[in-house]
Amino acid sequence: MDALWVKEEHRSKGLGSQLLGEIEKTAKEYSCHIVHLDTFDFQAKDFYIKQGYDIYGVLDDCPQGHKRYYMKKNI
Repeated sequence: MDALWVKEEHRSKGLGSQLLGEIEKTAKEYSCHIVHLDTFDFQAKDFYIKQGYDIYGVLDDCPQGHKRYYMKKNI
């Protein structure tokens, strides 16, 4: 999957958690042991942390004045 996005009008209803859970379930079915992603400081960093993801890298000024976070989760 290239992108996961929940429209603002559908947020805080558990849909993002459900979608991410399905992605992780499918990854396990393919014998994957880790999921990794990236997000920005103005996107869903805190959501992914709540879902058990850890930050393993940060790229400053990407875009300028913001941070890009690289995150992972062992499944």
